[in-house]
Amino acid sequence: MNASTVNQSLEHVAYYSRLGNIALLVTAAIHASFVPIFFLWGAYALAIFNIVSVALYIYCYRLFPASLAKRNYTKITWLVYVEIIAHAYLACYFFGLDSGFQFHIYALAALQFLGIGNTLPANLFRIILLTSFAVTLDVWLHGSSPLIVLEDRYLTVMRHINLAIFLLVSSCISMAYARSTAAHLNTLLNNAIFDELTGLHNSHYASIAATRKINELQRHNMPLSLMIIDVDYLRQINDSYGSSCGDAILKKIAFALKARIHQETNIARWHGGSFFILLPDTDPESMKLLADSIVEDIKQLSIEWNRANIKATVTIGGASWENDEALEELISKANRALFNGKRHGRDLYSST
Repeated sequence: MNASTVNQSLEHVAYYSRLGNIALLVTAAIHASFVPIFFLWGAYALAIFNIVSVALYIYCYRLFPASLAKRNYTKITWLVYVEIIAHAYLACYFFGLDSGFQFHIYALAALQFLGIGNTLPANLFRIILLTSFAVTLDVWLHGSSPLIVLEDRYLTVMRHINLAIFLLVSSCISMAYARSTAAHLNTLLNNAIFDELTGLHNSHYASIAATRKINELQRHNMPLSLMIIDVDYLRQINDSYGSSCGDAILKKIAFALKARIHQETNIARWHGGSFFILLPDTDPESMKLLADSIVEDIKQLSIEWNRANIKATVTIGGASWENDEALEELISKANRALFNGKRHGRDLYSST
């Protein structure tokens, strides 16, 4: 996973950590605010239930960091589900369906889809379960008189409050789901176009970008050059010091290339120990000056590995684009120049 993807993943986790903590605390506060109201209206059992609910949400709040770290929210999910369903049943039993407490069961239908790890059978099971509870509650209390009869103005206010809570919760769940989906798609996109080790673009993206650039230059008749840079004796380094040492060298070279080129979009890790640099508006003379500078830059690099000072050199093959030349032909010319440089001793620049 490249650095950008790691940072996005950490931001994603931090976002859900804040969101989960805030949601649990707000829910606990809402339940606490209803306690004196229920006592005032004579619904003592419901008031006591709300006190227990507040304690439950505080417990879930304390449990949330560990659940987030393990990416396992099963315990919290079922505690919240049971509390909300039981609360809706009990509140509707006391005040009737016109109080609107059944709306909280409806919000659970959207909540379950926030857990991306849930399987389709699990989601279907929960949908059927929630539907059954909602329908059963409506059938049970439809047309019946509530245990506590409130004045119409109080009942209307209570219904509006519950409706507002339902809409607010559903909106927050929708926004969180949209953000989660966008972050997931962004991660997939990064993995598709970036090299995991070096953070540079990968060969697939480089080919697409280069083809697009060639098509553009054909219309404007501008010069274009291509360099393929290959690390000398990388296999021997891997055999002697391990592939982790070779990876460290590749990352350091990638960093040096970005510092020298200042056009990260034109640099890619090509294959194995090679890099691909596309140079728009660059003629052969300018390419040679740049390539010579890169050869010297890499020669100055070294890494400490198991008390050994490891140095690496590169061989560069360069080619200039000619009108109506396809990308494959340009790459082929650069590869021939690279192989020619390898035959002539490495640690140098060669061109066709």
